[in-house]
Amino acid sequence: MLVSIDYEVLYIYDEPVSFSPLTLRILPRPGPFVRWLEWSLKTDPVGDTQHRIDHFSNQCLYVFFDTTLHEKLRASAKFELALTPRNPFHFLVESRGLEVPVSYTTRERFVLSPFLGQTAPERLLSMLPFRPFPDGVSVVEGLTDLLLRLHELVTYEARETGHPRPPVTTLTLRRGACRDTAILLDAILREMGFAARLVSGFLCEFQTDPGKRLAKGAMHAWNEVFLPGAGWIGVDATNGVFCDHHYLPTAVGITAEDIAPISGSYYSTKTVSSRLESKILLTQDAT
Repeated sequence: MLVSIDYEVLYIYDEPVSFSPLTLRILPRPGPFVRWLEWSLKTDPVGDTQHRIDHFSNQCLYVFFDTTLHEKLRASAKFELALTPRNPFHFLVESRGLEVPVSYTTRERFVLSPFLGQTAPERLLSMLPFRPFPDGVSVVEGLTDLLLRLHELVTYEARETGHPRPPVTTLTLRRGACRDTAILLDAILREMGFAARLVSGFLCEFQTDPGKRLAKGAMHAWNEVFLPGAGWIGVDATNGVFCDHHYLPTAVGITAEDIAPISGSYYSTKTVSSRLESKILLTQDAT
């Protein structure tokens, strides 16, 4: 399956400013089910673009600008990808990972330590209106049920800007953007003893299921959980599903800042108002 992604962001400032280096985490992570065919990036103003791999093994683009002042900053990227269909349940969990709490080896705990431990000060499990992972339920069954229940509990809310809400706020409001739901699921999984991390990327919008809460022209956020024997498994509580080949991760990390599609700042002697415009177009080659 061939997929094209056109991604563009435009920052508009009320007064001329200069720019810090720009970090873009928008390159789909390559793997056995995702193969790069071609990609390009253009910026206006023109900058020096460098490719790097960060400490999470994310493929990042760093763009360096001179000190000239501008009122706009535009970044336009295009990706041509070959995707291989993937069954999200095509994995086997070792016996030590079939029940909660899962049992990680000493070596696994050492490597996974940044993704273990609670991230929310509250005991979220006691605040849920349902009991996750009832006695006798396997890990995969429990995760499936948890995703569906959070999908039903948290009403989807389109909110393109702003920091993610704290998990307790999302639970109280029972609504949120995909990043809010991802932060919530991350905290719940960690409280239950799972190694979990945040993910951002593209969600292909040519799916046929009309019930999906698609990205609607924006980047999407979900999670990955580490299961013994299976490795990192993608899970999306916003849509209540395990992740298949329609999910194209561009960044993984511990915090929302780690997976932000674009990071950077402007330079000025005073605060300058600005606005952001973005658009994403995903198309599937009919051939």
